[in-house]
Amino acid sequence: MPEPISLIVFTAVGMSGAAGLRDISNRRSGLSDYAKYVTHEAKTLVEKNDRSLSMIGPRGAALSDLMDLKGEHSYRGWDGAEAPPVSSVALNRARELIMSLPSSIPNPELAVDPDDGAVSLEWYAGPSRIFSVSVGLSLRMACAGIDGTDSWHGVAGFDGTKAPDFVIQSIQRIIA
Repeated sequence: MPEPISLIVFTAVGMSGAAGLRDISNRRSGLSDYAKYVTHEAKTLVEKNDRSLSMIGPRGAALSDLMDLKGEHSYRGWDGAEAPPVSSVALNRARELIMSLPSSIPNPELAVDPDDGAVSLEWYAGPSRIFSVSVGLSLRMACAGIDGTDSWHGVAGFDGTKAPDFVIQSIQRIIA
């Protein structure tokens, strides 16, 4: 088959990341040889991507969710209103934070803030046991937690390599 497939796949990945590839790999509408080829190649790339994520270990699922966030929130108005697209800087910093967490910490739930495009990481252990970190454009992360009737908040600096002690201790407090 001709080489232009690389441009198609590159465009899909650039526009929406892994979510775009998964969408292409699941299509059944194309009848031409090219459509079948594109679908096959996308499936191959998705499988390779999934295998490489699984080699990362337990963080692979969170990183895959992060890639899906990029695809789902990459355009203005993704919330049906005027939400800005998710920040690529915030996505990268969230990835760095996830990878810097000790293995004893479970993966967070991820979301995008519709006000500023920041990535929210949340650990939920019940209605009154929640800790949340907002990762945006700066090296400082807004944090808040509730544990029963006690609540706390703060700002933690993050250098991109070592998860802040405040964040780790807060997560451990919630999941204990």
